[in-house]
Amino acid sequence: AIDSECKRMSNLVQDLLLLSSIDGGTWDLTKTPVDIFTLMITVYEKYETLYKKNDMKLNLNLKNDSYPQFHADKNRVEQILGIFLDNAVHYGNSGSAVNFTAEIENNFIPLGENGIKSVVFTVCDYGQGIKDEDKPFIFDRFFQANKSRTHTGHYGLGLSIAYELVKMHKGNIELSDTPEGGCTFRIIFPLS
Repeated sequence: AIDSECKRMSNLVQDLLLLSSIDGGTWDLTKTPVDIFTLMITVYEKYETLYKKNDMKLNLNLKNDSYPQFHADKNRVEQILGIFLDNAVHYGNSGSAVNFTAEIENNFIPLGENGIKSVVFTVCDYGQGIKDEDKPFIFDRFFQANKSRTHTGHYGLGLSIAYELVKMHKGNIELSDTPEGGCTFRIIFPLS
């Protein structure tokens, strides 16, 4: 129990230090060419066991025959995708599936520029979803739509960290309801 609590506190402190660095403008991204196919496989393999353990299925969908590389901080993109996959398994329903997708789109418009190609990672779950009144606050620090204490490993920092890291990559996050219940997050990164 002590070891588990120490790990939880260590994760919380690391999250707070990351947000503090971003706020202070002292956080730098280490951008390198990232192979999207390899990235997707790596993240999928990292989370597949967690999904099986929770009696859920993680579906990997690679929508393009081939993917271009994009310049990003690979470790941070893995962290971002991990946050969404972790939330989906913890707030999802036993026996349900989560679809994890990557595709290339043509019309992403960052900060008023002309439309450019982007890579869009999608995490679509069929869990409890997010209430409309909570949606404007989900990227706020320490906000938790589920007020119960059943998920003690979650402090309401994950989505705010993901939001800040995506913003540093000049990307965007979109949220919509999944038609059959649950929610769908689209994490968009410009390719250029």
